Amino acid sequence: MELEDGKINIKKFDDDFGENISVKDDEKFDPTKIYNIQITKTVKFNVVVEPDLAALNEQPPGLNVENNGINVEKISEIIPVSSKSEPSPSTATSGYPVQNFRKLIDKLTQATTELIHKKITEIPYNQISQIFPTMAEILFEKAVNDHHFVEMCADLCKIVYEVEKKNEGAEVKHIFSRAIIQKCQSSFEGRALLDHQKPIAEIQKQFEEEKRNETELAVLNENEKQRMIGIIKFISHLYRVKLLNYKIIENCIVILIRNAENSDNERELMLEYAIVFIETVGTILLQRKEDKLNLLSLGVYITFLERMKGIVPNRIKFMIDNLIKLRDQKWIEVEDYAALNKMKRIKNYNYFWNL
Repeated sequence: MELEDGKINIKKFDDDFGENISVKDDEKFDPTKIYNIQITKTVKFNVVVEPDLAALNEQPPGLNVENNGINVEKISEIIPVSSKSEPSPSTATSGYPVQNFRKLIDKLTQATTELIHKKITEIPYNQISQIFPTMAEILFEKAVNDHHFVEMCADLCKIVYEVEKKNEGAEVKHIFSRAIIQKCQSSFEGRALLDHQKPIAEIQKQFEEEKRNETELAVLNENEKQRMIGIIKFISHLYRVKLLNYKIIENCIVILIRNAENSDNERELMLEYAIVFIETVGTILLQRKEDKLNLLSLGVYITFLERMKGIVPNRIKFMIDNLIKLRDQKWIEVEDYAALNKMKRIKNYNYFWNL
């Protein structure tokens, strides 16, 4: 048995996460504070096993084997025996615990975003790669169920994608990126294609059978709508971090507008989805110089929505008017637009007095 000396790993206890985190080589400690430090040293043992080939070739007592002209080879010649023990491929590595990643995402806030980014990049790739599809599911559900986390979850998706991209070898699989895209596609299409009324119809049938009140049905329908809006915003921000291309965004908007044209019952809902989509993507397109043409094409859909104002309820009419104002103000919110105009007036005023 041989012993290989390993490296020393130093960790300190983090109060925010309630667990030990690795310490950087250049990290400085505050001499006025008390730290809980964990120091571990990793060692490796190389165990060499020499099999007893003589025992393997011995015939067990009570077993009568007759050789009728058949060449019976030694077991050591049939099955090559390695002199060193090797771990089974199925047990060589274990995946990163899903519950640990779920706990990590549960602690996601603006204040902890950078630390969570760091912890994800520190997970060994042979462990994190085994739970890529589950990670995509967790991040997707976190984003669409609470719209406050949409941008942060999209940023985390970008981090995981970069980890996958950095560690991919000859076998390029894009497991995580494919999983998150397929989840977005199936969820969007399940609510936005022509059979978008199916989930609501099933809910209505269930409520009719159980004779429940309309208030509960309205709550479930509202939850479905908010989830769809979360999906739309998440798709938009996946485009922001360049995990999706603009063609996918454009196809989604076209599907929603066509549904609004072809469905009288769901026209209001489909238009609201389209407005949210255009509003979210428009502000993202403005930030990219290479997307100016796409921003112009987005204006075509706004013009089409403007033509539908005569056949929609006042609520949707007001949403279309606000979208038009946002476009005319170069996709800057009303408060920001007023502040920008004020800054321009101050600049012109100072320029006047400097003449």
